[in-house]
Amino acid sequence: MPLHRNFLILLWSSSLALTFPALAQDRVGAFEFSSEIKRPDMAAEAKDTAPKYNPTAHVRTTTKEDAGNYQQRDILGHRYDPDQIRAALIGAGAFRPYPATGDVAYRALPADERKAIIAAAEGYLGYDWPTLTAMLYLDHYETGSLRDFQLGYFERIKALETLLYAEVLEGEGRFIRDIANGVWVICEQTTWAQPAHLNVELPGAGLPTRDHPILALLASETAATLAAVHYFVADELNELNPQFGPRMREEVRHHVLTPYFERTDYWWMAYEKPFTNNWNPWITSNYLLCALVFAETDEELAGYVFKAVDVLDHFLNVYPEDGGCEEGPAYWDHASGRLLDCLRLLEQATDGLINIYDDPLVREMGNFMWYASIHTPWYVNFADALARYKPDASTLFRYGKAVGSENLMAFAATKPLKPYFSQARSEYLFLRQLPNMFVRAELEAYGREFEPSTFVTLPDLETAYVRYSNDTGDGFYLAAKGGYNAESHNHNDVGSYLVFLDGEPLLIDVGVGTYTSKTFSEQRYEIWSMQSSYHNLPDINGVGQPHMIQWRSDSFTAEETADGAESESGIAAAYPTEANLSDYRRAIEFSRAEERIAINEAITFRDGRESAGGNRVDFHFMTQHVPARGAEPGTITLTHPQNDTMRAVLDYPAAMDVLVTKIELEDPRFIASWGGTIYRITISTRLAADELTADIPFVVRRSE
Repeated sequence: MPLHRNFLILLWSSSLALTFPALAQDRVGAFEFSSEIKRPDMAAEAKDTAPKYNPTAHVRTTTKEDAGNYQQRDILGHRYDPDQIRAALIGAGAFRPYPATGDVAYRALPADERKAIIAAAEGYLGYDWPTLTAMLYLDHYETGSLRDFQLGYFERIKALETLLYAEVLEGEGRFIRDIANGVWVICEQTTWAQPAHLNVELPGAGLPTRDHPILALLASETAATLAAVHYFVADELNELNPQFGPRMREEVRHHVLTPYFERTDYWWMAYEKPFTNNWNPWITSNYLLCALVFAETDEELAGYVFKAVDVLDHFLNVYPEDGGCEEGPAYWDHASGRLLDCLRLLEQATDGLINIYDDPLVREMGNFMWYASIHTPWYVNFADALARYKPDASTLFRYGKAVGSENLMAFAATKPLKPYFSQARSEYLFLRQLPNMFVRAELEAYGREFEPSTFVTLPDLETAYVRYSNDTGDGFYLAAKGGYNAESHNHNDVGSYLVFLDGEPLLIDVGVGTYTSKTFSEQRYEIWSMQSSYHNLPDINGVGQPHMIQWRSDSFTAEETADGAESESGIAAAYPTEANLSDYRRAIEFSRAEERIAINEAITFRDGRESAGGNRVDFHFMTQHVPARGAEPGTITLTHPQNDTMRAVLDYPAAMDVLVTKIELEDPRFIASWGGTIYRITISTRLAADELTADIPFVVRRSE
């Protein structure tokens, strides 16, 4: 591995003497400060992509032609043939994984939580169900905003699910009439999809039509809610009026079962292009539940299951072989976590026939969550993932139990349980709340100690995670990546890295702000936090990294050493022609003995750019710590933003120029992670026109 070992020995023995002749050895660079405000204009961003004013905003000209890790594994299809599945479905009998409402088994839920859910349901007795008016759809069409629509939609689903949950727990029938009202309101709805997804399939329409059902995330969630209602209280509803059961079945067929079964052109099914993400198992889990509840014949059910198996294989085909979730830990719950929901339903439906928990890929998809955990509540947040995140402990535990990963189960046992009312939207009663309820006692009693690893590399995802010791809050932590710039929920961040110290962030990935319609439009990379210039990456000759799959690492390696770890990313291929790069090797060495992380930037240019005065590189370092000029030339101190403690020093070649930009944040999602202020440190150099190569050293070390 060419990790420039001679450079690192020189670096640590000579206090960062310059190793390239382009800069005068006796020069001390400038050190300046500036500021900028990142104020989200959500109304303007939404309007930029509002269908009325930008009817082609949904059209992706930079389409994802493939996925960087695609392999045609077809795990389910190769292991089980249709005749086996058909026979197992028939042999399994009626789908009855849970007891009837009011059963004593539901006392597994602690009394205080049971009481809270029933009390909340009592608040919905006589509930005035919100109407999703035409103006709520047209508001998105005219302004791009989804806020008011989603408030009404999520309140309706939450009300119906809470009423159902209370009825399951109590079993006395006193919530049935209000459940009936919720069911009827939803059945009367023209579409179950949100307006943004309406515009993708029917651009410019503004309002949905009955003859064009739109199958997207919210539509599938709505259908799954009705499936749960039908499973538990169909008889009680039909006693009110025999139209309820048939109407639920008719609407679920129309909105979800039929389009899923008949169509292959949904991008997330990955029939047309080998790319998909969490949408695939998320929608499929809801579809499978609907199929198991509403299918009327064995042959009909078999057809639904065959299609789900095929679609899930497409999801598994694009996953990295090492199980890494390129969407990040905060999306794991709806990627691998939803795969667990699908596999659980398939296992139940086939009386245990379908069981791929022994597959190494499936196992590692679960372990990813403890690999990517830094120190509670922090996770590696490459892409759109959250830096601060609270995973669902019960889902993690059930996944670990299914695949036989005791360390994943132990990791889950370190996390607090989420109460039912932890978020405004649906909590997925059938697929999450009830299975979590029945594993709760085992989770709380689990006694094995979690054992974090000091070194993990995921070569297919192209990431490496290194920590100082098994104590997650002790010493330096490094996460480094290679990757490509068309990953799901991608930022243009090939070759970036994160550094934590004593369990707290030091050099950060800012992450993603509040989603607007612009976030998932063709204008996504106009958003500052998506750009490589606001990651721990350089601008080279004034340009950053572009978006699309061709902009990627040309190599990524990581290995453990006696003193820590080394990684190297070849990232010249992640920059466009204007960067003038011939080669770029970013080598990072993690030293436990020295308590420092050394970064060497070895850059080779195609030519000297004489007409432009030489090649220029502007290295960026993102931090929420307060930077200041150090006492010695070529040092920047990093001070804790809350307690004014100097925690670390960034060493750099003293002849380079420094610009510290104070960035004021006003987006609530950023503020939740970083507070109101972050900083971008830009350290710049221009090579002489006759210089084509440079080895530029940086070191992050604990302050003395």
